[in-house]
Amino acid sequence: MANQVIPNHQQNGHSRPNPRDLALGQQLLRDLQPIQTTVQPRRRGNDLRLIDSRTFFSTVYQLTWLIGQVLVDQQPMVIGGPKKSLKTNLLLDLAISLATATPFLGRFRVDQPQRVGVYSGESGQAVLQETARRIAQVKRIGCQELDLNIHWCFALPRLSYAEDLAILQEEIIAHELSVVILDPLYLSLLAGDTDRQASNLYDIGPLLSNVTQACLAAGATPIFVHHTRKQSGTGRAAPDLDDLAFAGVQEFARQWLLVGRREAYVPDSGQHRLWLTLGGSAGHSGAWAVDVDEGRLADDFTGRRWDVQVRNATDVARSEAVAGERQREQRQQDRRTADLDAMRRALRRYLDGETLSVLRESSGLNSRARAVLDELVDAGEVEHVEVEKPAGRAGSRRQAGYRLVPIEREQDRDNLDHGGHANDDP
Repeated sequence: MANQVIPNHQQNGHSRPNPRDLALGQQLLRDLQPIQTTVQPRRRGNDLRLIDSRTFFSTVYQLTWLIGQVLVDQQPMVIGGPKKSLKTNLLLDLAISLATATPFLGRFRVDQPQRVGVYSGESGQAVLQETARRIAQVKRIGCQELDLNIHWCFALPRLSYAEDLAILQEEIIAHELSVVILDPLYLSLLAGDTDRQASNLYDIGPLLSNVTQACLAAGATPIFVHHTRKQSGTGRAAPDLDDLAFAGVQEFARQWLLVGRREAYVPDSGQHRLWLTLGGSAGHSGAWAVDVDEGRLADDFTGRRWDVQVRNATDVARSEAVAGERQREQRQQDRRTADLDAMRRALRRYLDGETLSVLRESSGLNSRARAVLDELVDAGEVEHVEVEKPAGRAGSRRQAGYRLVPIEREQDRDNLDHGGHANDDP
């Protein structure tokens, strides 16, 4: 009897196998790996034959936008970003935009509706449904309008298995899909395959090529949703291809859409400040600042929305730099004001004057004390004096010091003479 492997998604709802059957099944999986895919087109004799330049330059190789300046038809795309950075939300906006010929993120045009297949193995049906409803509502699209143009699957094909690629091809052809989205890549790329290593470029490159060829041969542009490395995004810098995890993914991507956080997410705020960088071998590229307001979740699971604003990253970076410089200047001014006030309070404790060392300690300004006193002297609030200090055996000596100018000093003496305290106000 021919060997047969039951895909994971067909096992749902079945009774738990006994240990002996499970062991036999696992041995069967080991015996079948690695399975060399037979999906066409593979390397054929004509693939390796040279053509002359006349033929090459007289052939029309037409590039077509699926999403203007974002997604080119028939070239694999990688959507990447750190965990919990709205990657799935963005791919749903992309899928619905393609299906309904409405602008992606309200910004990037879609000229023709496309049929899209969404394979998602991470978020779950309830979350995908709720998120898709919010996005469709913003686009003024009824969910019934998505019926023919988006198809859903909540299990992922094992991309290193020939039979799963064959099923994927069958579904693409049966539903006439022009785009297929696989989310996330790490759950499907090496699922059940122990002979390949994610860190090995020579393992991952050919595997990604096989999957892409399977999709393209069936007529669909593949989009892979992928994670970035753990350390990426920690500096809140815009992401780039080098941030993608796994070997070979960066080299393989013909076009990419990468997301990262501009600011740390504040829990329960619903406010996301993101970077979005995109590009591709066709020559398109761009960087954008994306602000998403998802609202706040209520006890009855309502209250969420999908309010998106997209701005040019250069303009945002420039305005944020200006705002940052203003904040730094304000902090410096606040510190300067606090230092001046601290020194004034210290001087009011010594109305006849005191040395720098005493005033430094009394004000708590340490190394900043001299500069602050010099500024008060320049402003006419403080003057240089000589201060009488004990010098052993009942002797004394005069040292350089500082005191408030007479007007300031007399006002504080009057306060003391009337039973008050030297004015500690700034």
